[in-house]
Amino acid sequence: MDWHWPYPQRFELLGIKTLGYKHDVVFPMTLHVEDMSKPTVLDVKLTLSSCTSICVLTEYPIHLEFTPNDLTLLDDGMRVYAQGMSLVPKPSPTISDVKAVWDQSKSQLQVTAVNSLGWSHPDVIVDGPSDEMQDADFSLPRISTEGNTLTATYDVSSWMGTPELDGENIRVTLKSGELTAEHGLMSVLVALAIQRLTPL
Repeated sequence: MDWHWPYPQRFELLGIKTLGYKHDVVFPMTLHVEDMSKPTVLDVKLTLSSCTSICVLTEYPIHLEFTPNDLTLLDDGMRVYAQGMSLVPKPSPTISDVKAVWDQSKSQLQVTAVNSLGWSHPDVIVDGPSDEMQDADFSLPRISTEGNTLTATYDVSSWMGTPELDGENIRVTLKSGELTAEHGLMSVLVALAIQRLTPL
């Protein structure tokens, strides 16, 4: 099963800047079934933090039993699924040269990317599967563009101490106007400090 996540919004809640979704949101799923003629059971749990005046971690159990061959397509259901998938970031042929460089001395992560169509009100989100990435706290990115090249710089901290992101696998998701594009897992490069030596 593949669970697809739409591009989130940035907003401030209770004085905390965060990412998430407001009001209704559709999370499309893709099920991989080996035998369409046999009964299939979907038994999963979606855990989300839902917030009003306070935030509560909520579990949403999903249990479905069906035989795929017996299902019929509904126009409304297909339309909702298509609309949901249209908001899910995917690889884009216009995005290239995506790189992430970690500067340990500054505790900064810098992401660069090229958009052949140029950038319009860009945003960049980074995440990764490792504990180091999950524990890291990324500031709002400072974003600049020069021609078709975007640079996003994050100050990074961690409640575990000084983060070390060199070699970590990260996922970069980019937004430009209505375009959202995801660049799959990539390894973080390390910025090398070069000291110029003056002969005596």
